[in-house]
Amino acid sequence: MRKIICWLIFCGVSQPAVAFIGYLKGYQFGIDYTTSIDHVDANYRTELAGAKDCEPEGAVTDTPRRYRCRVSMAAGRSSGYGIFLEQAFKRQGLLYVKPDIGFGLRYLQGDLPKPTLGQPLKQMSFQLLAMVIKPYLKLGITPLKNWPDLFLSVGPTLIAAAGYVSVNSEKVTHGMVGTSNTPISGFLELEAVFARFGDGYFSLFTSTDYSGGKRGSKFYPKEKDGMDDFRATFKHEVRGDGRAFGLGAKLLLNWP
Repeated sequence: MRKIICWLIFCGVSQPAVAFIGYLKGYQFGIDYTTSIDHVDANYRTELAGAKDCEPEGAVTDTPRRYRCRVSMAAGRSSGYGIFLEQAFKRQGLLYVKPDIGFGLRYLQGDLPKPTLGQPLKQMSFQLLAMVIKPYLKLGITPLKNWPDLFLSVGPTLIAAAGYVSVNSEKVTHGMVGTSNTPISGFLELEAVFARFGDGYFSLFTSTDYSGGKRGSKFYPKEKDGMDDFRATFKHEVRGDGRAFGLGAKLLLNWP
């Protein structure tokens, strides 16, 4: 009886593990050339009225009246060649449908270029290490002989970030988590595959992902100079810089 129980436990654990290992074996190395741009859009609440880029929040009868102010900051830009891991697509016929999941690790750094006239926010800066998870559905058209193969990938995003955020020269170490607004509004990628060779291919693509939700992730946990409820949304764009028709270029290798 003990042998039977042990065998059942082994099968229950090993089968998903074997399936997961088999899935990981489908990943292949590739080389890409892209320009990536990150933005952080922050907002906060204050009682100060009449400032630029601020709008009333809540009911007119609220006392004191609160206002929601917004600022936008560049969070990083990079351009050049990179190495990536990706599952090779297997042609299913003319139409292609497959769920998948993508991951990204980013270093975000930026600051407020200059204070907005009338706002109590005089300084804001941040350095964050962020992990982005993108479960998505890949839809496409894959002709047998003609080209290109065309793909549209859509899905939600989840971001988890940690580091420091400084407001009016007071620095705080903080962690934050955010998601996209809806299951299809977080991640979007368009890709055209112009050459296939075995399990590898060459393609041009553009993509963007957005996370933080409608209100934004909790960005700064303290009150400062009459401001509170600091929140932020994160946007990441991948595109070319003119060398590849204004798109990113991707070469997936037949290895391993």
